[in-house]
Amino acid sequence: FFAPQRKFFLLPGRHPYKDTMARLNGQVNGTVVYREGDGVLMEIPCGPCEIEIEDLDVTLTWFEDDVHCSTAMPRSDYEQYVADGALVLE
Repeated sequence: FFAPQRKFFLLPGRHPYKDTMARLNGQVNGTVVYREGDGVLMEIPCGPCEIEIEDLDVTLTWFEDDVHCSTAMPRSDYEQYVADGALVLE
């Protein structure tokens, strides 16, 4: 699906890419939600995704019914999804 990336461990309170941009592969394994504009919360389907980590936010990209989808979320939300196991880094 996406090019292989290095694995790393998320340490409590620290992120290995805190001050740089990184592009990783991931897997949605639980409830990960986003909001389209001012609309209702939408759930990202379980499956592979690409994760782009920047200083303040994280962009998730995935395919749903052959449609390329993406959303941005605050880094704090992303880190909580990883800590909860809803988003697994590969």
